[in-house]
This record gives sequence, structure tokens and C-alpha cells, in this order.
Amino acid sequence: MALWSIMAAPLILSVDLRTIPDWAREIILNKNLIAINQDPLGIMGRRILKLDGDVQVWSKPLKGDHVAFVALFSDPDTTPIRVSVNLTDLGLTLYADYDLFESFSGNYIGKFHHTDIYSFSINPSGDVHAFYAQSATTKTGFCRNF
Repeated sequence: MALWSIMAAPLILSVDLRTIPDWAREIILNKNLIAINQDPLGIMGRRILKLDGDVQVWSKPLKGDHVAFVALFSDPDTTPIRVSVNLTDLGLTLYADYDLFESFSGNYIGKFHHTDIYSFSINPSGDVHAFYAQSATTKTGFCRNF
């Protein structure tokens, strides 16, 4: 779902939402991921990094100088790994400081300087870690304003 939200693809799903498990419905109807997918800029996300261990980082610019990211780990024969990325390598160089938020929940991750390292764990088998960034001086809270 997170990678799909970065793709700006149409929101088409061939399933009766009344018949799927609650956990699946919560993912499919996640307002934050839908907001990222349906961002008014309509820009398709693209892969910006390929890291060791089959990790890809995808990025999508959003309205208001926000940026959504998805880290994808596609090795089903291993255990979760720890990933560390420099915000500059993510293209976050326009502002000095950024606020990072977890995309699924909208929870605040923290304030980072554009030269800081952001580290997180990611599960194998195509699981993702999704987050978005906004300038620390912008207090709009993109995904939290529903």
C-alpha cells in the first residue's frame, strides 16, 4: 500500500470492503496514504536510492514542500535489517531542518537537520517503512490535517 501511494496510481481495488478482515481494511482506507496518493501535484514517485541488501528508497514530491518516502526491502530469505540514510541523500537540502512523520499513523518521528542520518528497521519480503518530511518551519502537518 505504501509503495502504491507513492506511484500516484488510480485508486482501483477489486474487492468488497465489507468482506475483508479489519486489519486489511485499515490499511486500504488509510487516510494518510490516500492523501499521499491523491496529492494535487499528481507527480509520480521514483526510486532515488538503491542500498546494499536489496533496499530501495522511493520519493514523491508533495504540495507545500512536503516529500513522501518509502523504503522497500525485497529479500524474503533474511531477517529485518537496520537502514541508515542521510537526509541529504534523500534530496532534503532545501531547508536546514525537517520534521519527519510516519506515514501510516502520522506520528511525529522527530526533527532532523538536513545533514543528519535517519535510521530505521525494515522487515524483509517487500515490507516497507513509509515516512514523509516537511520543513521544520512549516507547521501544516500534511497528513494530520484531516
